[in-house]
Amino acid sequence: MMGLLARRWVICTIAALVATEVVWGQKPAEKVAEPRRPKIGLVLSGGGARGAFHVAVLRALEEMHVPIDCIAGTSAGALVGGLYAAGVSPDEIASFVNQRSFERLFSDLPPRREIPFRRKEEDRRYLSEFEAGIKAGRVRVPRGLISGQNFSAALDSLMLKAAPFGSFDDLPIPFRAVATDLETGDKVVLDHGDLPQAVLASMAIPGVFAPVERDGRLLVDGGLVDNLPVDVAKSMGADIIIAVDIGTPLARRDSLLSPLDISRQVITILTAKNEAHQASLADILIRPDLAPFRSSQYSLAPQLIELGAQAMEGEKEKLLPLALDEPEYSAYREACRAKLKPARPIDLIRFTGSNRVDGRIVEAQMRTRTGEVPDVSLLKRDLERIYGLGDFEKVEARLKDVQGQRELVVEARDKPWGPNYMRFALEAEDDFSGGSRFSLKGNVTMTRLNALGAEWRNDLQLGRTQSFLTEFYQPLDFSGHWFFAPGIEYTYALHDLYDGDQAVAEYRSRTILTGADIGYQIGSWGELRLGPRWGHSTANPKIGDPSLAVFDVRLAGISGQMVFDRTDQPGFPRDGSRAGLFAFLARTGMGSQARYDKVWGYWGEWFSKGPGTIFIKAEAGSSLGTSLPIWDRFTLGGFSSFSGYHPEQLGGDYYGVIRAGYYARIANMPPGLGKGVYFGGWLEAGNIWETRQQVSSGDLKHALTLLFGADTRLGPLYFAYGRAEGGNSLFYLYLGRTF
Repeated sequence: MMGLLARRWVICTIAALVATEVVWGQKPAEKVAEPRRPKIGLVLSGGGARGAFHVAVLRALEEMHVPIDCIAGTSAGALVGGLYAAGVSPDEIASFVNQRSFERLFSDLPPRREIPFRRKEEDRRYLSEFEAGIKAGRVRVPRGLISGQNFSAALDSLMLKAAPFGSFDDLPIPFRAVATDLETGDKVVLDHGDLPQAVLASMAIPGVFAPVERDGRLLVDGGLVDNLPVDVAKSMGADIIIAVDIGTPLARRDSLLSPLDISRQVITILTAKNEAHQASLADILIRPDLAPFRSSQYSLAPQLIELGAQAMEGEKEKLLPLALDEPEYSAYREACRAKLKPARPIDLIRFTGSNRVDGRIVEAQMRTRTGEVPDVSLLKRDLERIYGLGDFEKVEARLKDVQGQRELVVEARDKPWGPNYMRFALEAEDDFSGGSRFSLKGNVTMTRLNALGAEWRNDLQLGRTQSFLTEFYQPLDFSGHWFFAPGIEYTYALHDLYDGDQAVAEYRSRTILTGADIGYQIGSWGELRLGPRWGHSTANPKIGDPSLAVFDVRLAGISGQMVFDRTDQPGFPRDGSRAGLFAFLARTGMGSQARYDKVWGYWGEWFSKGPGTIFIKAEAGSSLGTSLPIWDRFTLGGFSSFSGYHPEQLGGDYYGVIRAGYYARIANMPPGLGKGVYFGGWLEAGNIWETRQQVSSGDLKHALTLLFGADTRLGPLYFAYGRAEGGNSLFYLYLGRTF
């Protein structure tokens, strides 16, 4: 009996000691007897514009308190998943896909407010976005329709707070993006480094986006090898996989009508094969019916998010068993937020990547300063200004923590097809009444010829008007404001002379002028130039009465111009203003055989609300009491200049026109092919006069123009009808610059 009591005493004593240790917390780990919560992995597939559906999935999981412990994504899934993993909320992602202009994201053009004025003028002359290069005696072209600059900049602005992370395991939610090695065809799982670059690599559609160079590889869209990367999430340690498949279904035979349709179908076939196996590995598969939505319909993102919210209601039964209670979910979210690094001032700014552009030129574009916490909007505009210089394929900014210092690294990668560039443009007009004109324009510009950024520009135009301009443009400081520009210009042109509605003669003229300008660039929106000109002009009748006057004179004088452009785009502006004032004063004191003055100018303003744009434009010219030579007189007529009259049907030494109109965007063009389709028109009032005494508002002529237009990558294309006084009316098919 005593032995039994002793044993019980010993057992009770041990139990009391154990209880005491638990109460005082000496061995808390031994208290945890609950099973570990299963690790949940979220897999988001690619699918282009359908990726907006993923936003609804994230919202639904948050509302149900389902934790996400890791994310693997491909293409559009990498975009949405990468943003969420970096701490961007579903509402912020929804705002991004709703409010962003995807036509801008699928273009490399920076906002025009940040483009140097010299680049703006090139865009006006060569409205096509296509640019090629000359390197080592060979013509080179970009590796994709777009490099992804604007897409990358948009991602940078959202992910800047995640930039100092090296490994994607250190993000608020561990993340992987899947890409394809373009050289070997291998699957590449991106798990470290630059997060926006990894996302862009995963969604770099071949032939549309340029491949992303990373760790010695050329990477493109991961959907080619693993569009639903369930295996990647499993390799991250996920116990339960929620997979969302928004892949494109195979098209029916009757819809395969073009080479583009067939190419898209081939890619879908490749994608579908790797998706089927991966889908079988998922524990919960969400596969919505998105057949009515094409992968290119980015403008339908709001509808896709709404559809996703409805579809996720039907998935709750599968997902609710994974949900946490409120305290557990709050602790999970707080643990995710705690992994974000706090904002702190920049200690150092470094510029890397360029072998051509002097760092002082790049530095002059920066407004972000050391000692300040980086401002996302300010840094974004800095990058736009640097990219707007026209020298770089991609400009990116990254925050890095190096030896206790926070560095802002601005990497500006030179265009592989530079530094000598070619641009082309085609302008054509047909009035369906026997009158047609065309111009083929080409430009070769050699850039960065010295540290200050000198350029040698050469413009060639062929057609009814033929011209050649060569100009050496030398900035005089690193800011690029002051410049010196000597050059030579040759022009051969045909000029119609009308008697009423009848063309009675055709003159041909040849003019060659040489000179040099001193000028000043006014920020990014204007330019002043002034300089002397010397040369020679001839003009003689090609068709018509052989007794008509023949001209052969020396020319000398002063040329000047003041131009500014603050419009938001060159083709169909929506907002802003544009104006110019020009003068050529021929002077006998400088050696000219002809003395005349020619001064002209224009002003235009654009206002938009919704899809519609109202514009008003005025232009005028004067010979200041002199007589203009046949080759240099003012003319009106043709599309956009008193439509209804033939080109040059109206001519004289003085003119004035006011134009008011409206156009509205009625449809969108596929990304990569253009921007929008427009309908609109305008009214014109004005006239052209031979002498100053004839100038009067009492004899103004009027004209009306109606048009359909498309803003294509080759430039604006119009089909229009013009009607002017006296029964003059014409239809036009026109490709080229108008507004």
